[in-house]
Amino acid sequence: MSSVKVSVVITTMNRPVEFEVALASVLSQDYDNYEVIVVIDGGTSSVEQYSDIMLAYTERVTFYPLGDSKRGHGPSFARNVGIEHCSGDYIGFLDDDDVWTDTNHLSRFVAFNIENNYYPNTLDIYFSHQRAILPNGNITPTTVWIEDLIDTVFSEDTEAKEVDVNTLLSSKGFPHLNCVLINRNLANRIGGFDESLRYEEDRDFYYRAIDVAEKISLSPHFIGEHYIPHKRSSVSSAHSMRQKYHQQLQSAIKLQATISNKLIVTHVRKSASYTCIAMAEQLIKNRLYKAAFTFIKMSIAFKISFGAANALLKLLTRTSGNNEQQ
Repeated sequence: MSSVKVSVVITTMNRPVEFEVALASVLSQDYDNYEVIVVIDGGTSSVEQYSDIMLAYTERVTFYPLGDSKRGHGPSFARNVGIEHCSGDYIGFLDDDDVWTDTNHLSRFVAFNIENNYYPNTLDIYFSHQRAILPNGNITPTTVWIEDLIDTVFSEDTEAKEVDVNTLLSSKGFPHLNCVLINRNLANRIGGFDESLRYEEDRDFYYRAIDVAEKISLSPHFIGEHYIPHKRSSVSSAHSMRQKYHQQLQSAIKLQATISNKLIVTHVRKSASYTCIAMAEQLIKNRLYKAAFTFIKMSIAFKISFGAANALLKLLTRTSGNNEQQ
């Protein structure tokens, strides 16, 4: 069973305390044939915070500090550096402020892989689940990612099953990267993460991966915990949300022009239409009516044609910034 090698990529920046907890959770896996690749973003000032950790774990972990950058190089760039240095058959990811709570996660995956004759390279993606933990320590009761598929796909079964794209898209969400194990060849085939995106890069990666994947499996197991941060100030939160919406639309324009699976394209356009409406509602609250109207028109365009959406996105880029200054 140890013939299947898994690479685990953790990217981190200015969070050494949280990172060390995340790292310890990976090193607690009961499987032995895996490597941990850590990419430290943020330049010299950030790397200095990790010096003691790097020294303590140098025999078990490979560290790749990145060069100086005020805002960091971004999550996509950092993860791509990690992917570039992976040597495993499969690649997993973990955010530096989250944890894997299931010590059997990798061994269960490898056993499933071999028992179903997927090894070495016929299984493309393996999805599992995690719990979302609120700042008060409670578990979020609503669906956050794809945990709503558990009741749909599984009855009394406790082992992973093959699923198709249609089943995945029936979920209200999409898988968190902490819960993804992807064939390294597939990750490289799709070009890793889109480095032009600082938000929504994980959703973009997901759509592109399932577009070309031939065999996808879903596990019913919860393997980790994601810690939801405290809300930021309303001003910074609104600014962050606008940036996120813009990146969602940027990704959607690209995806509908490059993805071949029509089901995914339809899903992307529907999601983008909702994003436009959400952005319009936020702008209306701020009395930025002209910019809001542009998003409303774009929402309609996503339901009509790619060309119309692309044209309106260009209009949006030129006008929304001016309108926000009015």
